[in-house]
Amino acid sequence: EVHVWRINWQVHGASNQTFDAMKEQRRCIIEFADAKAQNSNAQRILCPTAPRNRQLEKDAMVEVIEKYPVHGIQFDYMRYGGEDQCFCDGCRERFEAWHGRELDAWPDICYGSGALAEKYIDWRVELMTASVKEISDAIHRVRPAARVSLAARTAPWPNRRRHDAQHWEDWVQKGYLD
Repeated sequence: EVHVWRINWQVHGASNQTFDAMKEQRRCIIEFADAKAQNSNAQRILCPTAPRNRQLEKDAMVEVIEKYPVHGIQFDYMRYGGEDQCFCDGCRERFEAWHGRELDAWPDICYGSGALAEKYIDWRVELMTASVKEISDAIHRVRPAARVSLAARTAPWPNRRRHDAQHWEDWVQKGYLD
């Protein structure tokens, strides 16, 4: 069987022109220290909370299933690279909307021992889970027999929750992964 390996969210191989355009569009991860310093030192990783990025990931994975006679597709890096990612302006806006109020002490309130750090982590887990579900559902609509899998991190859940937002046990139980 052939399963395409998809490295999610990463734009390391993108041209500088493409990366600069993505930075300009506020689509890239900003780490905690950079957000705190109010600089725009974006990483070559797409922010998983940005709707355009989520759509890009879904479209890319579905396109593979539509165009090629593969048996399945495997997520890789369907996670954050650390608890210090992402604190971009878009994350702030989307988290404030989800939480229902504006935040005064961004990003400190959502990091480490900040008053909303646990809620911020829960929000990241929910969004990563929603992305996996949306992509899996779209793939199975195109090709019901296609298998969706994950290159999973095996750290204990409490650590993965905080660091990665990758709750693959939940994804398997709910049928998002085959």
